[in-house]
Amino acid sequence: MHIPRLKVWKLRKPNVKQEFARLVTERKDEIFEAHNVESKWNTMKEVWQKATEQVYGWTKGPPRHSETWW
Repeated sequence: MHIPRLKVWKLRKPNVKQEFARLVTERKDEIFEAHNVESKWNTMKEVWQKATEQVYGWTKGPPRHSETWW
């Protein structure tokens, strides 16, 4: 079973890094509005994940044919 993962290795590209930083800073006020540590963490996690989805995307599933070509 394949678990889709966020493509965070694309962070090495400067233009992608800037777009990610822009999306996170746009929503930073949501993090500071949270009242306790648990809700701050969950909000921060959500902000990072949504920004990562928008900029990087998800990996695809496993290949259809797991057998070798021969």
